[in-house]
Amino acid sequence: MPTAALGMKAAVAKKRAVYLFRNIRIHLDRVSGLGTFVELEAVLGRGWEEAEGRVLIADLLWRFSVSEDDLVRESYCDVMDDGS
Repeated sequence: MPTAALGMKAAVAKKRAVYLFRNIRIHLDRVSGLGTFVELEAVLGRGWEEAEGRVLIADLLWRFSVSEDDLVRESYCDVMDDGS
């Protein structure tokens, strides 16, 4: 990994499985030292609008029983720095 220009803040060790549901990428991550996470990514374009992506993500969050309080908006690296 090239780090000469910007340096390296941290290395995050994770195992990831990726699934696709319609235009939503579902990342299942197991992050060393942090635990297990689900990341949902709407892929827009080619006929998919942002509003449709938001609706599908909201539906998946409901199906996975993920509440607003469960959401983590920081990167794994930032969470590790916080000691959380």
